[in-house]
Amino acid sequence: MKPSKSHANLLLVGDDLERIALMTSVLEQVFPGAVISRSGTLRMGAPDASLQGVSALILLWETNAQQDWKTLLDQKNPTHRSCEGLICDVASQSGDPMLRRTAVLAKGLSREEVTFLGEFGVGCVQPMNSNKAEWEQDCLKFARRIEKMILLENDDGGTPAERSVRLFERVLKTWSTVSDEEKVQACDDLLRNLGDTARYCELMSRRSQLDNDSKAAEHWLRRSIDKNPNYLRALQGLADLYIERGQLREALSILEKLKLNNPRHPGRLAKIAECHLALGELERADSAFSKSLSLDEHSMQVREDLARVKLAMNDYEAAKLLLEHCGDVTKVASYLNAYGIQLVRAGRYEESIEHYKKAQMVLPTNTNRHQILFNIGLAYAKWGRFPEARQYAQLALAREPNYAKAAQLLRTMEDRLPQ
Repeated sequence: MKPSKSHANLLLVGDDLERIALMTSVLEQVFPGAVISRSGTLRMGAPDASLQGVSALILLWETNAQQDWKTLLDQKNPTHRSCEGLICDVASQSGDPMLRRTAVLAKGLSREEVTFLGEFGVGCVQPMNSNKAEWEQDCLKFARRIEKMILLENDDGGTPAERSVRLFERVLKTWSTVSDEEKVQACDDLLRNLGDTARYCELMSRRSQLDNDSKAAEHWLRRSIDKNPNYLRALQGLADLYIERGQLREALSILEKLKLNNPRHPGRLAKIAECHLALGELERADSAFSKSLSLDEHSMQVREDLARVKLAMNDYEAAKLLLEHCGDVTKVASYLNAYGIQLVRAGRYEESIEHYKKAQMVLPTNTNRHQILFNIGLAYAKWGRFPEARQYAQLALAREPNYAKAAQLLRTMEDRLPQ
């Protein structure tokens, strides 16, 4: 049964109150009886409002000037999530089906932003006239396009090729539970309607990855790129495959090419930074993570990763600022702990103690402080400085009375020291 547009569930996102009000009014005309939810922003790595059951996500896009991440974190009032960051979240949470039901109405779009939206396959993109007198007409035209977009998606409308892609994506989503017969049928339908194209080969690579066949996945991705050297999905897929295998130089070569095409992709900049970090290229990792964070200041993962880079570069003040704006910093605390242990094992006791003391300054006061104090005591013990070791064991127990390792270290030091 064809869904009625009166049952549409629309999520409208934007912080321009005048445009929000106008767009809401127009949507109520085009979608009588529809549920229209509004949000000033979607923050902190995941949308505030659930995308479950949303017929269309409508973004009133503002041009996002790239800012220094320190400036962003120093702002006293919470900043709005960048549209780039939001689109990346939608892609990771809901994938292509939700992106096809995403619509963007923008005052102005740069070439890079248009490329960005095109790469993600956003269903509807429309510029908005700078003349306010034309806004209502722009909104009405936009709402009609959204109406068509929803009906096509709900009815699996469009060309046979589009329908076969959607069917195949649904099969991929439940690949482990779908019968072999359904898999073969979906693949045959895809080939019949798409032909041996770059898109077909890229989809076949995703099938191979679900079958844990890395070699076949690479084969299909290379075929896709041979057919279309600028096919972004296939290039990104091959880069991800290289990262998974640890072929970081090969991955970087592809990612840098993609960056030339779309320099405003925070997720890709973060991947570039991760590769440089893994290769020990701290300055390049610092630059790429900083650019990523300046485009999507609410990415907790990028903040933590950039903090790790700053720590490795001995920029403790910058690391502290980043971690102050993070929620859970367990991963960074574990990283600091592991590095300190590495120094102790190498016999570099003085360096390890200095490292741990700086870690105390950087980490929030409620994060593994007892463990850091114990590790300082342990480093002093291995260095042969027992009074200091006893002191730090006592400090660790003061923070965590049931910490068995600190209690054992304290007993050992008391046995070795004169009464």
